[in-house]
Amino acid sequence: MNREEIKKEAKKDIDNIFDKMDELESKKNKIQDNIREKYESTLSKLRKDKNELQNKYKRLNEATENTWMDASSEFKKASNHFKQGISELTSLSH
Repeated sequence: MNREEIKKEAKKDIDNIFDKMDELESKKNKIQDNIREKYESTLSKLRKDKNELQNKYKRLNEATENTWMDASSEFKKASNHFKQGISELTSLSH
């Protein structure tokens, strides 16, 4: 994949991630009492991580030839971490 394709994929990833997070936010009041605290805690952490992911995405888009590999790697790592948190929330909401 070339840089432009990677940027498009990253944009698609970030949009999908944030859409899923919005969906999970809307379900928080429907979560069973016995897991609500864990759900809220994980959701709160993801809200904080959202800013970091947005910053990594911005850095990816602004990367130069010299910083591209680091920016791409950092975005991928942050995106995967965020997806794990969403996966955890999804499993709690079912």
